[in-house]
This record gives sequence, structure tokens and C-alpha cells, in this order.
Amino acid sequence: MTLNNFLKVLSCLIFTQSFLSCTHINKKFLKEQPSTRQFSEIKLFDYKKYPPIQPKLTLAKPVETNRFVLKLYEFFHRRKYEVYKFTFPTAKVISENETTNTAYYYKPKKIKGKLPLVIVFPILSGDHTISEWQAKVLANKGFAVIRFEKKKSFLKADVKPDFHVEILKHTIIDARRALDHILTWPEIDPEKIAVTGISLGGISASLLMIADNRIKVGGFFLLGGNLSKIVTQSKERFVTKYRDELIKKVDLKDLENWLRPFYQEIDPLVYSNRLDPKNIIMFSAKLDNVIPEECSQEIWSAMGNPYWIKVPLVGHYTAFAYFFYGNKKIAKFFHSKFKLLDLK
Repeated sequence: MTLNNFLKVLSCLIFTQSFLSCTHINKKFLKEQPSTRQFSEIKLFDYKKYPPIQPKLTLAKPVETNRFVLKLYEFFHRRKYEVYKFTFPTAKVISENETTNTAYYYKPKKIKGKLPLVIVFPILSGDHTISEWQAKVLANKGFAVIRFEKKKSFLKADVKPDFHVEILKHTIIDARRALDHILTWPEIDPEKIAVTGISLGGISASLLMIADNRIKVGGFFLLGGNLSKIVTQSKERFVTKYRDELIKKVDLKDLENWLRPFYQEIDPLVYSNRLDPKNIIMFSAKLDNVIPEECSQEIWSAMGNPYWIKVPLVGHYTAFAYFFYGNKKIAKFFHSKFKLLDLK
């Protein structure tokens, strides 16, 4: 037995008991093909008036995050992909310090026919370790992956709610503009596009899937709907700083209702009926105090009860213990939906 296989077996033994206690809901959806969606444009995310991304953009090798967990992953998993970096101007400059978008392209080395594509969105705070790891796992499973970097201005505490509305709106618009360009690449299969993300990344991913009919399936980690409730109840440190600023003007007991009109148009909960539950897999942590469980429950119900895995004994950050397991489940879900039997 190779060292790599030994460690995999050891990991399975360590976490088997925990995995067995996961709650799996609506598992029957796993092997069904994604349905075809054709919804009209949501005016908020319409980008026809914005300039297209020019095909002359070039790809370049990136400087990757130097994190131990990523080095450890690469030590035990032979890299089956190449990574390139590309940037493009934002559709609208919301913050003076952020005039461009940065994305990374993970391209499998062995290409058999057209490649399925997965778009990965980043978390709210911290670096890009989580989304980079997610991109590497999916690329090693045979997917072409586009990983977007975060917009740092989202973390400002002393802004009005409509500032966040503009950032999320243009995050989706810029992702759609990027997708227009990416689909001109000859190796990408335009009929096999998926999206994923964690926490805020999951919210962004769900909004892209809601806004764009080209996205066929989605895998969402720690996703919640009802953004006004999340902002009011979340224990995430940047959210609490933002909330502390808000309650200088609005009583905490009134905050959720006061925020709702602002966040209504970018809340995935509002648009969830546009999604087919057969095309979605969700992961939640039972002890999450950043995305309240009731907010995950709300969006799960609004989406029509998709396949949902609730992991036990962990919260928002400690759910990291399930991250490799979760990404493998998402990869398997995407494989099943796209019938990618030749991918390993």
C-alpha cells in the first residue's frame, strides 16, 4: 500500500464515525440529470450595457497562496493541472482601490474532449486558502476550474447597506462577463458548467446560478438565505463590526426589518424558485453561528428541498474538518449530473 493510500484509509477510519452521523436529505436527487432552465433576465444582473471582456487578455502563471494545508495537499496529491492567472476590468468601479477582477484558471493536463467547468467563489474574510484548495481538488478530479478572488472592499464596516448590494450585484455581473469570454476557449464544454462556494462564496455562487441559465448545477457550502437575518444574527467578526455601526442608528430589535428592503434584491432566498432542487447539493454545519441554521433551512425549503448534508459536531469554521470530504462529494455530484464516467 502506498503512503498516499495509507493516509486516505487512515483519514477514513478517523472520520468514519462522524460521517455516519451526517444527515443526508433527499439523496434520491443525486443521479438525476440536470434539467434545462430558461428564465428571463433578472434586471439587476443584466450586463448588456457593460463592456465585454476583450479576447486579447493573456494568461500568466500565478503566485499561489503559501499555506501549509495546501502544500500538504499537493504533497499527497500529484498535480494533474496547470494554473494560469488573468485579470479584467470591473464593469463598474465601486471602490477606488478595486478597478480590476482577478481570476485563476486551473486547466487539467489530460484533456479528453470538452472539459466541464466549475466556477469557485471566495469566502468573505481571510485569504484564499479555502477556495484555492477547493479549486485544486476539483481540478484534480478532471474539471476545468475558474477561481475568483474576493473584493476586499466588502469588509468595510462603515458603509451603507446599498454599498454591499452594489458589490454583490457587480460580482455576479463580472462573473457573467468572464464566462462569456471563457466559453470562447475551445476546450470548455458550454453545456457542462457548475458553480460552488463557501459561506459568502456560496451566496455568490447561488446568485450566479439564479441569474444565468448557463449554470447547470451548484454545490453550496454553509449557504443561507434571508440576508437581513444573517446580518442581524451572525457571529462573524466582520459582520458584527458592520452591525455595530448600524445599531448606532437603528435599534437592534428593528434591524432585521430595516435591512430587508435593502438586501431584498440580492437575497438568493427571493429568487430560489428559479432553481431546480435536482441540480443542487448543500452542506451545512449543525453548530454554525455565522450562517444561522434557520437561514439554511429557509433557503433549502425555498429551493424545493435539494440534496442536503448536515455535518454534526462542528460550527462554521470547524466545518473545515469536513472540507475534503465535502469537496469529494461535490465532485461526485457534478460527475453524476454531467455523466463524466471517464473522469477520476
